[in-house]
Amino acid sequence: MIPAHPRLRMQAVHADDVADAYARVLRFDVRGAFNIAAGPVLDARVAAEVFHGVRVPVPGPALAGAAALSWWLRLQPIDPGWIHLALKAPLMWCARAAEELGWQPRRDAVSTLRELVESTAAPGPPLSGDPDRPGRPGGVTHGRLPGTGAPC
Repeated sequence: MIPAHPRLRMQAVHADDVADAYARVLRFDVRGAFNIAAGPVLDARVAAEVFHGVRVPVPGPALAGAAALSWWLRLQPIDPGWIHLALKAPLMWCARAAEELGWQPRRDAVSTLRELVESTAAPGPPLSGDPDRPGRPGGVTHGRLPGTGAPC
């Protein structure tokens, strides 16, 4: 199920495309800020297509309440304030980068999102199932408390 709210949407860009834009800024004689993002805008419709989900309309206060409860229960790391921020985030106009730098993203926002999700599914050190990691039951019994030691 994908929570759907008209103001819950975001833009994304691949790090390689950001690096390309940055390099172009260094090569051209330009001043000021450039907005860098790839299309399409990621909203509930796009997320439902990518993750084969069903959109479920959810009012903003319910999103914030669910985030607050799940954060308080330590089920996820996102403070409820991020929901308020997300619902007020503006969309960026990126035409200046195209016009003045000749910049175009090589990867769209959907493929960037897919790559991000696939990379977080890999069992790297922070996401591994190792019960002896700091903060986990085995780690705590060995004196490795949350926030201690190297993450890798």
